[in-house]
Amino acid sequence: MQVAGERQYSIGEVAERTGLSVHALRWFEREGLFPDQVERNSAGRRVFDDDVLYWITLCVKLRHTGMPIAKLKEFAALVKDGPGNEPERLLLLEQHEASVRQKIAELQDSLEVITEKAVRYRAHISAGTVRGVWEPDEQRRKALPESGNEQ
Repeated sequence: MQVAGERQYSIGEVAERTGLSVHALRWFEREGLFPDQVERNSAGRRVFDDDVLYWITLCVKLRHTGMPIAKLKEFAALVKDGPGNEPERLLLLEQHEASVRQKIAELQDSLEVITEKAVRYRAHISAGTVRGVWEPDEQRRKALPESGNEQ
């Protein structure tokens, strides 16, 4: 229920603020991804408050970091159930956090390889040569993954 004086947003305003489409917000509602029933004004239009706006922002962040819809629904259901299941919510968030940290580590490793390759290209372009761009030096050869079938 809206509190007097609390900021209210139309679905279009929420879409603009969150980057989601109006269609996506309606889908969120149909799928039960809001922790509470979406309020309606006297004309029957959806009305969102700051708490719902924050919730949507959290959901967007969780999705952008790869949380599956099923896990997002699970989290939303736990929040809907109210107090008493905080350990389950925390476990879900910690598991996702670990997954995100792993992805970040993998991306960092990939970024280092890309950066090193860009440095080599810059050096070759600056020197006016292209020979050797794809020739790994001895240090990079040692870093190559093993094929796993050496005897």
